[in-house]
Amino acid sequence: MICTNRFWGSTYCQEHKHDNTASCCSCQRFQGRRVKYVDMGDGRKLCPDCLSASIMDTRKCEPLAPRMYEFFNNTLNLKFETYVPVLLVDKEEILRCVHHGRAPQVVKCAQRGDEIEVVKEVVHVTGRKVTTIVIIYGLPMVTTEVIMAHEMMHAGMRQQGWYVHLERKVEEGMCQLISRMWLEGFASNDQFTKSLREMSIFNIENDGHGKEIYGDGFREAKQAVDKYGLKTTLKHIAKTGSFNPPPARVPAGCFCFQA
Repeated sequence: MICTNRFWGSTYCQEHKHDNTASCCSCQRFQGRRVKYVDMGDGRKLCPDCLSASIMDTRKCEPLAPRMYEFFNNTLNLKFETYVPVLLVDKEEILRCVHHGRAPQVVKCAQRGDEIEVVKEVVHVTGRKVTTIVIIYGLPMVTTEVIMAHEMMHAGMRQQGWYVHLERKVEEGMCQLISRMWLEGFASNDQFTKSLREMSIFNIENDGHGKEIYGDGFREAKQAVDKYGLKTTLKHIAKTGSFNPPPARVPAGCFCFQA
C-alpha cells in the first residue's frame, strides 16, 4: 500500500513502518534510495533538511532562553523566581537523565562523512530547587523550542513542589498544552519549518504514544484552560493535583513559580 505523508507530500510504502527502513528522528520521513541520512551516533538518523536546521550544541540554544522566559513571564503570566539551566545532551544521557547535580552536555559537534562526532563536557548544576532542563541535541530549532517549553513547565511545577501529589497525566497534559500554546505564536517564512510546526501541533493533539498520559492529558488540560482560564486551572491543580472537581475562578493577575 502506498501512503502519502500529510505534512511533506512524499509517498512511501506502508511496509516501511515495519521493515526497519531508516527514518529521520525529527521530521519522521523515511530515507529514500538517493538520500543520505546522517548517523547521530546514538541510534538516531537525521535527514539533510533537518540537519541543516539542527542545533548541535548548548551555545546555539542559549539565545532561545530569553525568548522562552519572555513567553512564560509576559504571554502566560507565569513567573520563575530562579533561572533554570538548559543543557543539550545525546540520547544516551537523556535516558540516564541528570543525577547528583551533574550532566555531560554537548559542547561541539562535527560531521565526519555520514556520522556526527560529539564532544562533551561535564557541567555541575547547583541550587536547592533548580531543575536542569535536558534536551536532546541535533533537532531543528522549532522542535527544540517545543521540547523546551514542555520541560520549562515541568521545571516550574517542580519548583513549586507540586510533583509530590500531582497526577502524571495532569502534569504531562499541562506541559503539552504549554508547548501547543508556544507553537501558536511561532512564526517562520521557511516552508520546511512551517511544516515541522504543523507536524508538532498534530503530534501534540493526536498523541498515540502514551495516549492516556500525554494525549488524554493534553485534551483534559485544554478543556480546563479553555473553560476556566490558565491561572484558575493552575491554582486548582496546585491544590488538588487533578483537573477535577471543576475549579473555582480566581482573580486575574500573575501566577508565580516561587523558588
